[in-house]
Amino acid sequence: MKKSLLLLAMLAAIQAQAEPTQEGVWQVSKGKPFPGYNYWVEDSSGKEEVSLTLTCDPNATAELIAQVGYTQYGHYGDKAFGLIIDGKRYDGIRRLGEDFPAFWEALRAAKQLAIFTEDEEEQGIVPVPTTGLAAALPAVGSSGYFCRAKEKPESEKPQPAKGIWRSSGDASKGYTYFVYNRGDSFSIACQPNKPAAITANVGGYSNLGSAPYLSDFVFTVDGKVFIAHQALKEQKGLDTLWNALKKAKELDVYPNGKGGRKYSFPTDQIADVLPAPGSAGFICLSEAEHNAAVLNDDLVNIEPLKDGDVHLRKRINPYYRKTTWNKYLLDITSRSNRMVITDLKINRGSCTIDPKAKLPFRMGFGGKVTLSLLPEDCNPLEITVTTLGGEQTLSFEQ
Repeated sequence: MKKSLLLLAMLAAIQAQAEPTQEGVWQVSKGKPFPGYNYWVEDSSGKEEVSLTLTCDPNATAELIAQVGYTQYGHYGDKAFGLIIDGKRYDGIRRLGEDFPAFWEALRAAKQLAIFTEDEEEQGIVPVPTTGLAAALPAVGSSGYFCRAKEKPESEKPQPAKGIWRSSGDASKGYTYFVYNRGDSFSIACQPNKPAAITANVGGYSNLGSAPYLSDFVFTVDGKVFIAHQALKEQKGLDTLWNALKKAKELDVYPNGKGGRKYSFPTDQIADVLPAPGSAGFICLSEAEHNAAVLNDDLVNIEPLKDGDVHLRKRINPYYRKTTWNKYLLDITSRSNRMVITDLKINRGSCTIDPKAKLPFRMGFGGKVTLSLLPEDCNPLEITVTTLGGEQTLSFEQ
């Protein structure tokens, strides 16, 4: 109870310091109330006030918190809750594991959204606004997406066949190709319109993978060395790896780099399980091929940049001299239905954005990014914003 009251106090204090809330519109904030990115909405138009917050941190699994009236759900020892998205009910969202991306995309596309709780008979089904959802939540596979859920409980997981390569999935949702060896696993996931991904779970290392938010590792196929974070970046690299795997006799994983401890996996039936490149069943995309497809879609559908499409605000960092020496924060808000920011020139090149923020930024109407600047004492006076639809230079008086 004390933890719940403390969290409520934190939320109230943070919201009081933040920008005025857009009632009933999904918004994004960084580091508030939790580290990482917070996607949230508040609404008081119904019989009770309701709020819903989803938090994604590259270093942690997703958090979900709801508040209906004075009752809070979903954090510490609080009561559980779930969501109803366009009539489909989602329970145990924090433990969806590999099914979390499908939930996330369903949420982004939601036309109707509601909370249900353990107090369902008392509270009923509580509607939640969907305005701004698609703009606030990054698409799965985009540069800004690093949300993940905890693994499903063992009782809900299918029992793996050990020592033999297998596949699961379908053409609409994608395929996963995997092998188990005792408690260890190695898998490759290919989904439509998303870059392929490799993950490994060996010797207690459960966060190894090709995605940027996962730990890098080395693996070898018949002695040929591959680096997880590099293997799927270019199409040539993906083709090389795929062809090597289809003929593989030996597959070894080194979680701490070549020369460290080795974990070996069987290759039985791998040639039959992995589809041939160019075949109807091969839907795997390299990161470069995926990015090129996204860029092509942007170029076809992008809107020309108009005056007023880019709104800039600078403010003193509330954590200046407390936990950081970055004095100013820069907020960029889109008033375009579709904006892709490809470059930012700050103070004619004398300042840069924090390298942790990766361009390009894809933003819909009302989308917002908050950036810290380098050097730490940079006072942004002039910013040139380059987008696929044009360029604008905006300035501050001081």
